[in-house]
Amino acid sequence: MIPNPDPNAQLCDILLTSLARLAETGETEAACRLAGRAYAALRLEAPDAARRFDVFLHRRTPALTWTVPPDRRQAAPPAPT
Repeated sequence: MIPNPDPNAQLCDILLTSLARLAETGETEAACRLAGRAYAALRLEAPDAARRFDVFLHRRTPALTWTVPPDRRQAAPPAPT
């Protein structure tokens, strides 16, 4: 008898694939923010699933080019050119 696949693992697969595609379209910051939210939602109840999003973040964040911390970007003056 074939065991039923874990629906949580399947959802993680779908979300991680979607986040990777989002990053590939140039929306790496948005993908990382969503992955961070997924990590935060899963870290206590499903640490193995959360780890997958943590790995995604570690692989993608080097591509970010933040010049100011993201939460302060709105209040910061434009960067000199």
